[in-house]
Amino acid sequence: MPPPFDSRRPVRGLYVLLAALSTLLALAVFAPSAYRVLVREDGPVEWLTAVGLLATALALGVRYRERARYRPRTWRIVVGAAAAAALFGCAEEISWGQRMVGYEVAEGSLLAQYNAQGELNLHNLSVGGVKLNKVIFTWALGAVLFAYFVVYPLATRGRGALRARLLHDWGIPTPDGESVVVAGLCAVVAQAIPLSRSSEAFELILPAVALVTVLQWRGGESGDAATVGRARGRSRVGFTPPPVAAGSGSASSA
Repeated sequence: MPPPFDSRRPVRGLYVLLAALSTLLALAVFAPSAYRVLVREDGPVEWLTAVGLLATALALGVRYRERARYRPRTWRIVVGAAAAAALFGCAEEISWGQRMVGYEVAEGSLLAQYNAQGELNLHNLSVGGVKLNKVIFTWALGAVLFAYFVVYPLATRGRGALRARLLHDWGIPTPDGESVVVAGLCAVVAQAIPLSRSSEAFELILPAVALVTVLQWRGGESGDAATVGRARGRSRVGFTPPPVAAGSGSASSA
């Protein structure tokens, strides 16, 4: 079975993210004015998050186009839904282009009443004193990251066939120990930022992790398919391997 992440290509993206978050933490402590410039509305951090989500959506779209015909329906549903969610998140992050086109939310509208910033998006809604932004990007995002980097590896530990099946049938690679540690450090650093709008820094984690996972996965197509076949106790009947260019190794997976 192929390793969770190709050992020839370490998860450098997470180290870059850790360095960026550490820089933001240092600025928040020693240069608060510079930090506020970076995390302001429509600032560099917000646009990095949007671009990261867009890049993730495009990368998933390319992977879907390349692999959909060779994968089961569950894989197509998961990867397609992930691409749509990343694209939706990108649009939400830039308020669906509201400020770029100069659109103003009508006074008296539901968005004007319940959106904390009066913008054309859902994540800034505040209902009954509960800010949806905090629910999504603090509790929900934290739960997703914890489930993927802690619960998922532990649940599949020592079960190579199960991991291969989840990759082949669902398109879900397993993070290795190094990526788990670095992602955990990223979350700790982001939460340690003391100033307002620290959630902007925390939001960077999800697109960075997603993009690294999509771009750096290099499992062998034949490796995970063969393992799945053995796990099911039957040959790979009905599995059609993707074409491999002459002179190249095994095709990339999920």
